[in-house]
Amino acid sequence: YLNSDSTEACPMTKLLTTDEVAEMTGLSPDTLAQWRWLKKEIPFVRLGKKCVRYRQSDIDAWLAKRLVSVSSGENP
Repeated sequence: YLNSDSTEACPMTKLLTTDEVAEMTGLSPDTLAQWRWLKKEIPFVRLGKKCVRYRQSDIDAWLAKRLVSVSSGENP
């Protein structure tokens, strides 16, 4: 696999189906399909005309970018 941000090879990563990504993220398969059509949000791998997969590493990176930090202090 090639990293989309560079020409460096990245380690093998698990390929996930649309349904698996939908279950992991709480997004609908239709939303994921729309994002693929718009080429936005989560990168995907097209293995054939009707065969699409998502790399686990891309899902992990996408989720990490959306992490909201919260303080552990008490509210006044």
